[in-house]
Amino acid sequence: MSEPAQQELPPDLEAHIAAFEKSAATADFDSASWFWMILLGLVLPLLLLAGGWWA
Repeated sequence: MSEPAQQELPPDLEAHIAAFEKSAATADFDSASWFWMILLGLVLPLLLLAGGWWA
């Protein structure tokens, strides 16, 4: 079996790929996002469960 011939990418596409590979990884969530996720995902449901339990 012979190897397939390599094709050249357009220069602008190569530049986009290089810029994407060089970009630094960013954090998914900032501290405000973590605050709201914890508040709305844990604290509030627990308070509602506790309130329903004793109501």
